[in-house]
Amino acid sequence: LADLHGTGEHALVSQASRVWRYELTSRGLWDPGARPRPGGVTGAMQAAYGSAQDQVYFLFGRLSSTAIADGAHDLSVADRFEKIGIGLLVAVFGLVLAIMIYFARRLTTDVVRPVELLQLAAGQLRAGSLEHRINLSKLARTNEIDDLADAFNEMASALDGSHAELARRAAFDGLTGLANRASFNERLKQHFSGDNRRSETVSVLFVDIDDFKFVNDSIGHAAGDMLLVSVAQRLAASVRPGDFVARLGGDEFAIITLGASEDVATANMVAERVL
Repeated sequence: LADLHGTGEHALVSQASRVWRYELTSRGLWDPGARPRPGGVTGAMQAAYGSAQDQVYFLFGRLSSTAIADGAHDLSVADRFEKIGIGLLVAVFGLVLAIMIYFARRLTTDVVRPVELLQLAAGQLRAGSLEHRINLSKLARTNEIDDLADAFNEMASALDGSHAELARRAAFDGLTGLANRASFNERLKQHFSGDNRRSETVSVLFVDIDDFKFVNDSIGHAAGDMLLVSVAQRLAASVRPGDFVARLGGDEFAIITLGASEDVATANMVAERVL
């Protein structure tokens, strides 16, 4: 029994089996060909058998306690490994979640937000706000996004410049820089709308250049253009700051002057200066 201290279940079962087998063999009960001893079962035999039985009970009791202890130890180890496994799973899940959040934020910062700004800028451009530009400081600094935003801003600037040039050409004479006939007509409509015709006098002066065809025919159209530009400059210098000078076409010009109600002296003064 002293040898059993610290042994496992297998050792206890083997020891109990050997004791039990020895007692059965010594009584002639283990060997299939054994015969009962003469004289039957004696008291000594019963006592020895009972002692062996007690020893087997004791060994199986040891086996039970050892099995319980080993089972508890195994359960403890399994529980510890389970906790470690759960901790690892939680750590892996947290790492995956952090990576997903990181890439989601990068996607939002590097792709979604710039695309939204580009879409907003395109909408502003489509609505006619040609002066709108993409603020590069609000974009993620990547080469692709920067190039795209720069290209968009350059396109918007070109469109804005083209629109401004078209508007200028539509309202002003390309040679002299004065307002053209369309602007002249629009200005007259403004002066004769509403109550303006009751509160002020609108005077219109028509001016043309005598013998202008002779200039073109004798010394060329370039000289004629220079003459038109010079006349336009002199007309602009002859009027007051609030007066309106336009080139109607060819060598014809017009001036709109404003004065108080029933006032024609102002127009006469401007006409004298023009002459």
